[in-house]
Amino acid sequence: MTGIDRAMRRGTILIEADAPTLATGPALIRLTRSGGAQGMMSLQWVPARGLVLLVTQGAQVFHATLPFDMPADRLCLSFAWDLDRATARLAAEMPQQGRVSYLTVDNPLPVFLSDFWSLTRSKGGVELGSGVRFIAVSEAVEPLGPLPTLGAGTLIDAPEGPRAISALVPGDTVRTLSGETVPVLQVVSHSLPAAGSFRPMSLAQHTLGSTAPLIAAPIQRLVITGPDVADAYGAKGVRLAARNLPRGNARPLSPESAGPLVTYYQLVLPGAEPVMAQGLALETLNLGDLWHDRVRASHSLMAALPRNLLPEHQPSPYPVLDASETQSLAAARAA
Repeated sequence: MTGIDRAMRRGTILIEADAPTLATGPALIRLTRSGGAQGMMSLQWVPARGLVLLVTQGAQVFHATLPFDMPADRLCLSFAWDLDRATARLAAEMPQQGRVSYLTVDNPLPVFLSDFWSLTRSKGGVELGSGVRFIAVSEAVEPLGPLPTLGAGTLIDAPEGPRAISALVPGDTVRTLSGETVPVLQVVSHSLPAAGSFRPMSLAQHTLGSTAPLIAAPIQRLVITGPDVADAYGAKGVRLAARNLPRGNARPLSPESAGPLVTYYQLVLPGAEPVMAQGLALETLNLGDLWHDRVRASHSLMAALPRNLLPEHQPSPYPVLDASETQSLAAARAA
């Protein structure tokens, strides 16, 4: 086949959806093909079974079922394949909680360029569930697990003065929330759809002490400390997501300003220390025990790195505030 009906040798279909709608709604996506690539593709959450993918082409049938516990928030679902390796992967990620479930399967049926066209343009033959926030496609097998969440221009505190995160390299040193100077082990970057949990947000100057506007993903967390935090939450510090800040402090960029894709950056530090940037303490990548799991590491953004170069990170000691707690803290700090 050629043109619109050619098979994509590898790729990823990414869907972000509101988890509560999955249990009650119809299929998340249902694509009916016509022409030279006749068949269908559907992705649906089935109670007591999990996420079910079904792909047909003529008389051939491919299906996969991924069991997982339904979160209460948003869910990123992906189907990735590599026909040259005869493998595919079905995954469910909970970005806000850092949880990932995935299943690898063999001998997938091909996905076609016409499928990409239909899914991203909602052409005829495509049905989308009401909870779908966006669909994105890629000609690469996209990584699972921790992803970068800071804009390229984020100014990181360094001994020699503020430096753009995109200009840092392994071996540079940065200042952390505790006042220590630590080495940068890795600087990771990745391009993501500028939508849903990845739609860039602009944090206004003076937000919780920030000294300049900051671009970050909605799931980027800030670490807030102080006597008021200790009194209110019984902890030395707390974490809060950018997306939960009051609209006056943080707003999503318009689609025109954000564009279709955004490239985010993040740092891998020895202890996943919060790094100081523009007056704020920002979470860095927490890899957990990724280096222990060869298969999981191979699906991650760290796949190209030797596993012995990956640090083992402990869970953060700081509790996470929900949306209402975040708004209360921001209001109290602004008063």
